[in-house]
Amino acid sequence: MILFFAHNSHQEKYFNLLSKHLPFKSKVIRVTFSICKAPKIDLSYKLKEIENKSNNPLYKTFIKFQAPLIYCFYKKQIKKYNPKIIAMWNGIKYPQFMLSNLAQKMNIKTIFFENGFLPDTTQADCKGINALNSVPRDKKFYEKLEYYKKPLPDKLIPRNPVRKLKGDEVDLNREYIFVPFQVNYDSQIIKFSPIKSMQEFFNLINEIAPLFDFDFIIKVHPSDKTDYSHFKSNKNILFATNPTDELIKYSKAIITINSSVGIESLLFEKRVITLGEAFYNIEGIVKHANNKNELINILKNLDNWQTDTKLIKNFLGYLYYEYLIPKSWKNPNKEHFEKLTNRINQCLQ
Repeated sequence: MILFFAHNSHQEKYFNLLSKHLPFKSKVIRVTFSICKAPKIDLSYKLKEIENKSNNPLYKTFIKFQAPLIYCFYKKQIKKYNPKIIAMWNGIKYPQFMLSNLAQKMNIKTIFFENGFLPDTTQADCKGINALNSVPRDKKFYEKLEYYKKPLPDKLIPRNPVRKLKGDEVDLNREYIFVPFQVNYDSQIIKFSPIKSMQEFFNLINEIAPLFDFDFIIKVHPSDKTDYSHFKSNKNILFATNPTDELIKYSKAIITINSSVGIESLLFEKRVITLGEAFYNIEGIVKHANNKNELINILKNLDNWQTDTKLIKNFLGYLYYEYLIPKSWKNPNKEHFEKLTNRINQCLQ
């Protein structure tokens, strides 16, 4: 049996579709509360997220009260249904990380879902998502593939911002580095990055910008609710509201911590520099900077950086044709269900 745990109506709707169309016995559970004797729960990630988002002390208190009740609900349902595999969204964020840890302790297999990092796709991984996923990190693996002859997506799907973005429509007829911000309180930043906020990221870019005669164009993540209006920057740093694909296409390079924009930039054969833990930190595909001096050195030698087009296309082809589930979870189709059936069978092995 597959036990799907849903924490909101979107997850519940998608998991109900999977339960209906996949050839497995399954049950979709909408998470609520139960009472039991719960162990001490590590909430450090969630508390850090709250600090980055609003630093609301009342919300912190509520989470500390809520966590054991959700934990007890998970445990009660698992004992009731005795699943072969537990399905959840993300698995890194609270409260699903409690479920992931509980499944591991009970020796129950897992599958994790998330938005795909290429257009119109979904992540479904037995190991984890993003930096924890099962994508091979070995350059030689991709050198042996022949996906480069297959077509790849050439358009990105725009996201509607949750609030008015800082910046203006910028004239892109200039030399610039594109710096996409990430969600300030996202797990990618809190768990998988030495840079723990967009303030730190901005400070780094602001510090190095005067060393170069090109511009740095920043775009705030459309899903981020943080107010960045107070950021004061050097004259060659601009905040833009232009479409992300345009900012990628006309840039000299992209500096990202570990954003999916890094993957999307590879679709346009761009030089990508990462600063955090990213599953695509693979030799020949991107360059990784561990500190400010390494970043400066990479930027000073951009003109000597020749991208390995075949290797990158093999990597993207593997992601698009093998790893990712086709179609977004928002509009799954027959191919989506078939590929997911195979993935779940792999998880069960």
